[in-house]
Amino acid sequence: MKTTQDRVVDWIRGRAEREFAQDVALVLLYGSYVNQTSHRLSDVDCYFIPATDRGYAMAKTFIVDGIGYDVFPMGWDRVDRIADLQEPLSPLVGDARILYARSPSDVARFEALKERMLARLADRAYRHGIAIDRLRRAAERLDDASASLDLHTARKHAGACLLHLADAIVLDGGTYFHRGLKRHFEDLAALPDLPAGFLESYDAAVRANNTLDLDIFLQSALNATARFLGAPVPKVRPISQEQHVPAIPDPDELVSFYEELLSSINKIRVNAEQGEWRMAFVNGCNLAREIDGVCREFGFPPLPFLDAYDAADLTALRDRVDKVDKELAGRIETYKPIPRHPDFDSFLLSMK
Repeated sequence: MKTTQDRVVDWIRGRAEREFAQDVALVLLYGSYVNQTSHRLSDVDCYFIPATDRGYAMAKTFIVDGIGYDVFPMGWDRVDRIADLQEPLSPLVGDARILYARSPSDVARFEALKERMLARLADRAYRHGIAIDRLRRAAERLDDASASLDLHTARKHAGACLLHLADAIVLDGGTYFHRGLKRHFEDLAALPDLPAGFLESYDAAVRANNTLDLDIFLQSALNATARFLGAPVPKVRPISQEQHVPAIPDPDELVSFYEELLSSINKIRVNAEQGEWRMAFVNGCNLAREIDGVCREFGFPPLPFLDAYDAADLTALRDRVDKVDKELAGRIETYKPIPRHPDFDSFLLSMK
C-alpha cells in the first residue's frame, strides 16, 4: 500500500508530464524520502528546473495531514553554483534522483554538473578555498552572536556559525554531508581527520545556557577550525544595519510561507520526541531564521523560542514551538485562511 509520500511523488511526476512537459527541464527528489531517513512527519523534498517562464507555475506548497509540502523552482544558474560548491546544498545535486526529464539533453546537462561537482571536490586547492570562505561566513555569524542581546538571537546565529564550520571541515576533506543536516554531526564525527577539540566545543556551545558561555565555545570552535585549515581567524568588519521599512503583507505569499515552514516546525516536534538534542538545536536555529525573517519583513512582533531550548529536556522547546506555530498561523489567517487538507484525496479534490 502506497504511503502519502509515495502518492505525492506520483502526483508531482504526473503533473509534470501532463501540464508542464515542455516547460520544466527536470524534476528532482532529494532528502529523507530518497536517503530513507524519513520520520512520521516527513515531507517530500522536491525541486524542479524550469525551462520556460510558464514552468514556474508548477511550484506548489500545501498541507496534508499536518505535513507541509513544498515543490519549488530552482534555475540552472543556481544549480551551477551548488555544483561549484558556492552554496551548502550539495545533496541537491550530488544525491538527487531524477523524477521527470523533458529530454535526454536535460539529463545529460544535470549529470555533467554532478561530474563537475565531484571534480571540484577532488581539486584540493579549489575546495580549500571554498572551506576558507565558509570559515569567513562562520566568523560573521559568531560576530552576530556575540553582539546579540538575548539568548534566542545569539543561539540563532550560533547555529549558523556551527554549520558553516562543519561545512568548512567536511569540504576541506573532499566530501559533503550526503544526508544533509539529519545526520550531520554523526557524519562529521566519522571523518578520519578533524580539528582538535572541535566536537567538544560544538557540543559545549549547543549545551550553553547563557550568551557568555556560548560565545566562548563558539570562539573555540572557530579557532580550532582555522588552525585545522592553516588559516588566520578571519577579521570581520562590522556591517551597518540599514533601517528596514516593513512590507505590506501579501496574503498568498504568507500562506505559502507557512505551508513551507510547517516542515521545519515538525522537525522540532520529532526531535523532541526522540531526544535528539543536537538536531533540535540546529533545526531550531534554522526555524528561527525563517520566522524572525518574516516577522521583520512584515513588521510582525517577534516570536522568540530558542531561549526555551535545554539540551537535557526538550519539552519546553517543543511547547514553545507549538505556541509560536499557533501564534504565527493566527497572524497569517487574519489575511487569508491556511488550507489544511486532512488527507491526500482531499488535497486532490481541491486541485480540480
